[in-house]
Amino acid sequence: MKQRVKRYLPKSESSIELQLGQTSLSGLLVDISLSGLSFLTSDDVGSIEDEVGKARLKVGTEIFEIGKVIVTRQRPFNQALSSSQLHDADDEMRGMELIAIRTLSDYIPVEKFMKFLSNDGKSPFEFELAHGKFTLADFNTPTGSDDILEKTLVITKMQEAWKKKGSYQYERYRQPSKGTRITLDMVRSNNRKDFLSFGSNDYLGFASHPEVIQAAKDALDEYGVGATGSAVSSGLSLEHKKLNNQLAGMFQKESSLLYNSGYTANVGIIGALCKDRDLVLYDKICHTSIQDGIIFATANGATCIPFKHNDPAHLESLLLEHRNKYNGCLVVTEGIFSMDGDIAALSEIVPVSKRYNARIFLDSAHDFGVIGENGLGAAEYHSVITEIDLIMGTFSKIAGGIGGFVVGTHESIEYLRMMSRPHIFSVSMPPSMAAAATKALQIFASEKEHLNTLKANIRFFVKGLRALGVPMSATHQSSICPVLVGDESKLEIMTGILYENGIHTTPVVYPVVSRSKCRFRFTVTALHTQSDLDYALLVLKMAFEKVGLHSVKNAA
Repeated sequence: MKQRVKRYLPKSESSIELQLGQTSLSGLLVDISLSGLSFLTSDDVGSIEDEVGKARLKVGTEIFEIGKVIVTRQRPFNQALSSSQLHDADDEMRGMELIAIRTLSDYIPVEKFMKFLSNDGKSPFEFELAHGKFTLADFNTPTGSDDILEKTLVITKMQEAWKKKGSYQYERYRQPSKGTRITLDMVRSNNRKDFLSFGSNDYLGFASHPEVIQAAKDALDEYGVGATGSAVSSGLSLEHKKLNNQLAGMFQKESSLLYNSGYTANVGIIGALCKDRDLVLYDKICHTSIQDGIIFATANGATCIPFKHNDPAHLESLLLEHRNKYNGCLVVTEGIFSMDGDIAALSEIVPVSKRYNARIFLDSAHDFGVIGENGLGAAEYHSVITEIDLIMGTFSKIAGGIGGFVVGTHESIEYLRMMSRPHIFSVSMPPSMAAAATKALQIFASEKEHLNTLKANIRFFVKGLRALGVPMSATHQSSICPVLVGDESKLEIMTGILYENGIHTTPVVYPVVSRSKCRFRFTVTALHTQSDLDYALLVLKMAFEKVGLHSVKNAA
């Protein structure tokens, strides 16, 4: 948490009581912030400990727990007072002790002191929070309010300030447009709204493929807009059945199950499989959907332990230490990781897992349709596709649509069909989406030029990024190309340059990644031309030079 330094001037004669264990001090409030306050007291201070484990504030008849605090005695007191306060200070006040406290474990409930503050009637957060000082991670701790919606005010104030600066790029609406050249509801240089998109998940360009669109239109005419129910009621159609059969055949598995998103697939699969006396070992930087599945597994009584990112040796050490204490064991990883674009070390992870009788669950959301001889993902790339027990994927990448799936043995899929809560209690994906996904998979399997073009574009862009000094392996094969910046203020400047020059991409900041690894997340697609890629590299070079980051050394 970043330290708050903005403090608020209270009205005169604002009294409080500070309770520090067995000691109680009453006095006049001098100033207050979210992270501390100071007050004048004529009470016998005696010897106050520097750190107090459990402090409380009493305001009128209300008492607030503020947790651990640091207490200091301030002399002379007038250094902490404003000129108006000094002018109003009488002799009695000048003889008081000035006490300051700083919170270590909780907020000061500033909103409870609003009637004491000069800016009466306005939220202190409106004055204290500012974009550039705070991130979403700063709002995961309590506000001290008894109103559960107070946190919404806090974050909204920061967001509004961010939007006014013009650097907020996370809520842009696309006007009618498709492919790599899109029109957004924002104006850039020369009053233009057209952008070259490098933020799309439509890796193969099937979202705008005429045959895929026609398949969706035909299914709309035949079935209507939606599935009209969950998979256990009226939500399945022949289009869903065709898609399941197509997936099982592609991955050489016995059966397939559909979900309405990749997110619900991960949550539903892990939550259904992992129960009491089970062990789950998962890569520490797995996608949020896997992390949320882990929360469900933990609630079910499973023991869930992360292993170091893409580290088979650490995975084996955990298996050696914990495996024989539990019944079942599930090892969870991604084929390509969604932020860094690196490939899972499945050629080592798989034999290690099998050696300890652990089952393997692979999230292939970002590698299905991108790597492997036939584009089947990391499992095919490492020649372990038959050894992976469960493979999950999405239709947002390979088909440019929405939905998720899992393939595996007949028994495992039937179990998930009956036990996976998101599958049972959510409406099925629309038949039109199932038809579109089936058509996209058929085109993908029969026309290799889509995969070959994507791979060629990735190689070209990676070579160009390395020439700019972006740390990236020469063998990088993912559509996800992270452009590390490492300084959020410079990232913000670069974002403005990219957008003004018509490059639409995704800036990624803390807490999604560490502060030292803030970045742009470029995604390369099969629809990009070499001219598109050259232009993006040119604008990136301009942005790097603007912030003085054009000489970063290449990675190995």
